[in-house]
Amino acid sequence: MFVTLPDHTHCYFMTENRQLEGVLVTSIPFSHPSHVPKVIALLRQQALFNTLITSCIRPNAKHVAD
Repeated sequence: MFVTLPDHTHCYFMTENRQLEGVLVTSIPFSHPSHVPKVIALLRQQALFNTLITSCIRPNAKHVAD
C-alpha cells in the first residue's frame, strides 16, 4: 500500500510475514457467559488494528516516483 503525503510517500507491506493470514469471522460461538469479556477484548484489539491500518490507506493511491 502506498500513501502519498505532501512531502513524502510511505509504503506499507502487509505480506512479508507468512504468519499474517486474513480470516473472515462471521460468528463467535461461546459456551459460557464468562467467555464474553475475553471475546469483547479481542474484538476491541482487532478494531484498533483495523482503524490503524485504515488510517494509512488512501483509496486509489499510487506510487509517485521522485
